[in-house]
Amino acid sequence: MAKNNLQRNRQIGKTKVDTSFNPYNNKKFRSFVYSTLFIIALIVFFIINNTRTVPEKGPYPPNYNADSAKKYLVK
Repeated sequence: MAKNNLQRNRQIGKTKVDTSFNPYNNKKFRSFVYSTLFIIALIVFFIINNTRTVPEKGPYPPNYNADSAKKYLVK
């Protein structure tokens, strides 16, 4: 009778719970790592793009008037 009174762990369904949890194989962790690597790559490309030499100035468009352009640049 004493054996019947022991509490038993209930198993719902036939699936077994994987007790060997690996935090590095977690979907949230992988998503965080991939997002971090993507943002770092964007920052690196942004820095590389903006630290190059200044491009040479080309010719002005036709019918360009410097006086009318200065009018819009006044503070």
